[in-house]
Amino acid sequence: MPTHSTPTNPLASTQVNNQPFYYRANSTDSVILRQIFADKNYHLGHLPHHHNQLQQIYQGLVQQGKTPLIIDLGAHIGAASVYWANAYPQAQVIAVEPSADNLTLLRRNTGHYPAIHIHAAAIGPMPHVTLTDPGLGPWAYRTQPLASPGVDAEVATAVPTTTLAALRAQHPGTPFILKVDIEGAEADLFHNPSPCLAEFALIVVELHDWLYPGQQLSQPFLAWHAQHPERDFLLHGQHIFSVHLPA
Repeated sequence: MPTHSTPTNPLASTQVNNQPFYYRANSTDSVILRQIFADKNYHLGHLPHHHNQLQQIYQGLVQQGKTPLIIDLGAHIGAASVYWANAYPQAQVIAVEPSADNLTLLRRNTGHYPAIHIHAAAIGPMPHVTLTDPGLGPWAYRTQPLASPGVDAEVATAVPTTTLAALRAQHPGTPFILKVDIEGAEADLFHNPSPCLAEFALIVVELHDWLYPGQQLSQPFLAWHAQHPERDFLLHGQHIFSVHLPA
């Protein structure tokens, strides 16, 4: 996979909070930027009651001298991480991204934010996976085990993995927001769920049954959520907001 711009895929930039943000001009990057920065898909003002409660949780953590922890699984080129870092400036943001294509821009776009920490890895239980492209470009790279049918382990590029528990151990803040946009790998994340999941006040998930029909990739998340009746299930746009508010 290419790691640099080409004549047919040049880099462009825009301004986010007075900082340059780079993206591939002839790609779906611009769609993601519009969704996050113009349409404000992650802005909790769309859910006013929950937004106020989550703001109180954030402010309470800061007042107690605790660091709110935001983990961005599937950080892509950094748009969501930058959005969260600006929205919650006292938080620590962990950006997890496996694709070398995306990591180059992710590092460039988050370099002005000392609170954003990058992990060049996929999320998963096995030591290494590989990336496949379902034909939709860098925003839709999917992780697969190296031993998957159709994957030639001799030529496949191995990508290291990490786990939610490992990320929590390395970054001992207080769980606040978890964003999950990992192109179908959410099935593995919620199939054998870490107890860490329930610690996050807000989990934002994009499910991918639409991308992989017939595989029922949403079922593990839905089953996990059903086992946590203390959490509210909210739908806005293409995202599910799973919220645990204090009683």
